Amino acid sequence: MKNLLNAGPSLWESCLILLLLVIGQLAVSFLGMLPMPLIYSLAYVFPLIYIFRLGAVRDGGAPSVVMGTSGRAGAWLMLPVAVLVELSLVVLLGVATSWMQTPQWYDDMLRNMYGAELIGSAVTVCVAAPLLEELLFRRVILSGLLRRMRVWKAVAWSSLLFAVAHLNPWQAVPAFAMGCLFGWIYARTESYWTTVVLHFVNNALTIAVVAFMGPDAAMGSLEQLVGARAYWPVVALSAVVTVAGIWALNKYLPRKQYNQV
Repeated sequence: MKNLLNAGPSLWESCLILLLLVIGQLAVSFLGMLPMPLIYSLAYVFPLIYIFRLGAVRDGGAPSVVMGTSGRAGAWLMLPVAVLVELSLVVLLGVATSWMQTPQWYDDMLRNMYGAELIGSAVTVCVAAPLLEELLFRRVILSGLLRRMRVWKAVAWSSLLFAVAHLNPWQAVPAFAMGCLFGWIYARTESYWTTVVLHFVNNALTIAVVAFMGPDAAMGSLEQLVGARAYWPVVALSAVVTVAGIWALNKYLPRKQYNQV
């Protein structure tokens, strides 16, 4: 595990990690007979092996100078605010991407995931995805980029790689935005488990809608979900909560200065 956490990949090495993940995703796509959580996890074998080899030959854990309170303590204290920002951002992203029409094959794939395979999908997106994606894109890739570039560039690049890893534009756009939120919080706190919790909440929200309202509700628009009368009040409230929450997080989360190579 130490080798994984000490890899500290550069941007080009991070791109190679993404390429290995995509190759793994394509390779495991033929293993339909296995449980979905296992198929998903196997896609990470190639990039994790490469990261392990990187960590074995370098020390990627350059210390950071913590300004103010403990990063992890501050992260947990502000976690409720971060969750509110995340949920509000989900609403705003739903509005911003409402013009993106999904093709029939994509809708059919989601109905299959959320229908007969709901339990496997729930374990995959609520457990395996938060643990593995946050390990790869925040704990490994973002940590490495923070040693080589300014925070906003590191967060943007890691979020772009995170978005591309979803392999379709309908998930990539919200994934980039959420990646920026998770990455910013990680850069301020270095708390892997905080971003895992936030990732879990984001994914569990979809599963909860599917479980209680059906797949079509999760795939439909926000207006269809909340009703025409409540739509704009919900959007306006979400905008206020997002702005106020980001202000609070920026004010009260600890600040760090990273030693760059």
